[in-house]
Amino acid sequence: MFDKQQLEQRHTGTGDNIGRDKIIHNHLYGSVDYQKLVAEIEEVKEDLDELPPENTERRLKKSQKLNALQDQLEQFKEEVFRLYEIFTRISVNTERLQLAKKYFDNGEFREADAVLDAEKISDEVSQLKNAKKGVESELASINQNLENKSNEFLVKARIARISSPSGETDRFSRSRYYFEKALDAARTPEALSEYASFLYNQNQFRMSEPLYEEALNICRSLVESNPEAFMPDVAMTLNNLANLYSAKNEFGPALEKYEEALGIYRSLAESNSEAFLPYLADTLNNLALLHKEKNEFGPALEKYEEALGIRRSLADLNPEAFLLDVAITLNNLAGLYKDRGEIDSALEGYEESLEIRKCFVESNPEAFLPYIAHALNNLALLHSDRKEYGPALEKYEEALTIYRVLAELNPEAFLPYLAHALNNMASLCSDRKEFNSAVLEKYEEALGVYRVFARSNPEAFLPYTAHVLNNISIQYKANKEFGPALEGYKEALEIYRSFAEANPEAFLPYIAHTLDNLAVLYKANKEFGPALERYKEALEIYRSLAGLAPEVFMQDVAMTLVSMSVFYLSAVPDKKKSSALAEEAVKILRPFGENVPDLEPYMEIAEQVLQVNRRGG
Repeated sequence: MFDKQQLEQRHTGTGDNIGRDKIIHNHLYGSVDYQKLVAEIEEVKEDLDELPPENTERRLKKSQKLNALQDQLEQFKEEVFRLYEIFTRISVNTERLQLAKKYFDNGEFREADAVLDAEKISDEVSQLKNAKKGVESELASINQNLENKSNEFLVKARIARISSPSGETDRFSRSRYYFEKALDAARTPEALSEYASFLYNQNQFRMSEPLYEEALNICRSLVESNPEAFMPDVAMTLNNLANLYSAKNEFGPALEKYEEALGIYRSLAESNSEAFLPYLADTLNNLALLHKEKNEFGPALEKYEEALGIRRSLADLNPEAFLLDVAITLNNLAGLYKDRGEIDSALEGYEESLEIRKCFVESNPEAFLPYIAHALNNLALLHSDRKEYGPALEKYEEALTIYRVLAELNPEAFLPYLAHALNNMASLCSDRKEFNSAVLEKYEEALGVYRVFARSNPEAFLPYTAHVLNNISIQYKANKEFGPALEGYKEALEIYRSFAEANPEAFLPYIAHTLDNLAVLYKANKEFGPALERYKEALEIYRSLAGLAPEVFMQDVAMTLVSMSVFYLSAVPDKKKSSALAEEAVKILRPFGENVPDLEPYMEIAEQVLQVNRRGG
């Protein structure tokens, strides 16, 4: 899922480079658009410095404008660097590409764009394709020329992202158009992978998948004639395709692809550790994320620890290049510790991860703000679990502010993260018994975002829709709005059941949790038959899950037992059943003692149920 995986996965092939700005310095220096952006930033900074501290409203507006401009500048630099990378990988062997590269090297991006005349390239593609059909003897030459034209369109697609700094939506549409033209000319692995990566980063998973699959098939065929040259491409594409399957909650295919990529990278790292250990660590990190999503905590811990060991050793030699990867794995490992109830270890990991990321933000805030927001969100979740609501709220608000700015600049990429932060903040307010319209508005805004994204990517975003439906139904119940609460729970349950058919280990816990909530709702509405039916199904699911991961799910078994013991005490009196359920709950809860404060109220309730039943006996 996007919040737990996409931001923390390393999408190999064209990743971030910390020393990027040094590489593209000359390209940027000659760019009119770049200089204009820099001048605008300096002007806003001067305006901000001149405003008195007490003029809070104007300073806030100026700060927001400054943040937006700085984000725009960072995106501009990132697209320039991506284009620089393309030029290093493709053959610059046509007059147009050579001239475009010359303009690009001088920072004359609009001139480079003009040189790559789409109409002329299209005409040449058409002529070459016709020649291909008619002259078989010239097929090899024509294919090479088509590949060259494909490369020209590939560069054109990336230039479209930077040749006009304003109008994000327009740039996205233009890039897609030129990527399609590149594929029309020649469906090379480079063009397929670049387009797939572009679509993946815009959450266009359905469109991205067949492109990755096609690129993988081509790379596999090339391995047969030259394994040394093309086996790394196979592994890279497998990893990226697995990321996509994981984002779509298709865990079976994702696991298969990750494990194949891992095997290749282990083999490659044995002969060239310097080149391939970073990719081995990337795949271990991604595979651990997948195991965690499947509640397979043992394998997840093993893979995280191996990845962290590799990344720490790499960071010792080159901190500028690899320290951020250490922070990513620390963050993911902390999330695993949190789910296992090892709160001190989780807090230590989150805090070390955040400190590392802050070091990068100081020198390059635009590039690393998303990571800071993600780390703040995770710390807030941890504080919330520890009932430290003040620090939790503070960190949620800071993360939410960052995500709103990012979502304005790139809604396709960052609106889901904004929705996630809204849902988490609203849940915190609910935990504090704040049942009001402001909380409901946060849930509704988050739900609206997820519903929009789920229309085009149901595999990725329907589970998040269900999460918010479950949470908003709790809010409706607290407000005595039983109709909307029931409707929300039922829709959430239907979504979870559909996903559990393919991935039971990931979605059965959500089914049980929603059944518990439904049972409470039916009980409050004095519909005891449906309530008991939901309790029994939830308990059965939790028992089966506890058989596989007792350290995680025995607590849920105990909490459901307590709820059912109270049900048989008051709603449908049955002293024998009530006592038996309470006794089993006490037996499960006693070993936890004071180590898990959240369970103490359940222990107290179970003991009270037993006392009442004894007095009545």
